[in-house]
Amino acid sequence: MKPALSLFLIAAIALPAWAHPLGTLHYSCDLDGVAGELTGEYEIIDATGAPHTPDAGLSELVGVGASRVFYNGQLSTPSGKYVFTGENQFAEFTDLATHERFIVRMIAEGPQLQLTANPNGAVQTHYLCQSSQ
Repeated sequence: MKPALSLFLIAAIALPAWAHPLGTLHYSCDLDGVAGELTGEYEIIDATGAPHTPDAGLSELVGVGASRVFYNGQLSTPSGKYVFTGENQFAEFTDLATHERFIVRMIAEGPQLQLTANPNGAVQTHYLCQSSQ
């Protein structure tokens, strides 16, 4: 077998049958006067477990209940970097410098994304992000 053909066959076998495109997130955030960039990817799974192409905007999906949205990404500021993973409206953020973890509620409305840190706590902090796609 020719090397190029065997490499193609190995790649075809190694790729999962359910591979599908992921949606992307790109937001510019105002974090109490500090600029931040939130980027990431998301995946949509319907009630039957079938994946969907992310052709609708995130605001039409999060919180609707007909689908589950899974996402991950990072939030970068001049003074720090955070990574996050989440499902639907809630994400767990981790500060890469201190390894501190905290929950953030993410509500998308049109081109805006509202972040609420510590959404179930006595003191909540709200931030606003604007789509930069």
